[in-house]
Amino acid sequence: RTFMQRLLSARFGLMAVLGMSAIGCPPKVPVVTTSERSDGAGAPPSPEAPQSAEWRRSMRDKLEAAFAEPEPIKKAEMLEPLVNEFPEGTQREQLKRIILHNYAIGGNIEKMEKYVAEIELGEDLSAAQILNAMAYAYAEKGVKLSDARAHVLKALNILDQHETGGGRVRLSDDGKKQLEEARGYYLDTL
Repeated sequence: RTFMQRLLSARFGLMAVLGMSAIGCPPKVPVVTTSERSDGAGAPPSPEAPQSAEWRRSMRDKLEAAFAEPEPIKKAEMLEPLVNEFPEGTQREQLKRIILHNYAIGGNIEKMEKYVAEIELGEDLSAAQILNAMAYAYAEKGVKLSDARAHVLKALNILDQHETGGGRVRLSDDGKKQLEEARGYYLDTL
């Protein structure tokens, strides 16, 4: 899958946590009341508890507006206030990765470094994309060039792992072509 497809997958993952499917139909979600909680009467709902339909609609609208923004820095700035509205877990991490990637693309090194310190990038193909964007941001500013080089080399290593089947996903021929194209971009960053 292309990065945009993965980004859209992350978007739909975020939409799913809001209780919206890809076609906009809310699934049936049980609601946890404070009386059902084990941490005491009157306590606020747990972060894992589903939010109201109004909250889900509001978040969906905010996410859609942010994803429609073509400017990476503005997109990241629109997404940033939403991070703490998500419970700890996968969707919050996905959102932080998207914010990190957009700050890297936009060249905001301070914000980029803030977010990379908060998350574990791992070694999936989107991590390779993020590492390359970070390296490019450093190279464009002429700072931390040894870090930039290390990021590109790590990104290339991730591509190699996925190409040889060391990644969790086997690539189709089209996927291998996309991987080669990405390799060219990463080498260009060096």
